[in-house]
Amino acid sequence: MRGYSGLDGCRKRIEITAYGLLKLAERGDPSTCELQQVGSRILSSLVTDYLVTESQAANRGALLHGCYRYPQGVSINNELIWGDFYAAAALDLLVPI
Repeated sequence: MRGYSGLDGCRKRIEITAYGLLKLAERGDPSTCELQQVGSRILSSLVTDYLVTESQAANRGALLHGCYRYPQGVSINNELIWGDFYAAAALDLLVPI
């Protein structure tokens, strides 16, 4: 699902979208069932395609290729701390600790 990246290769804060969809799905009404499915697919793509999983990596658990302000050239293709936070929060909604 690399389609979540922009033409520049940066992730576009999609982890916040995944978290929001999963949080809305917690309401439990039938109209939110699809939201959970979409949020889960987005989160799965993030973990599969962007999460650093190498055991010796200093940034293990970080999401790579984040993009803050592409037009201004600010934080292009970086780890963004709020991206890591929202991805962890979304994972917690699916698999509570």
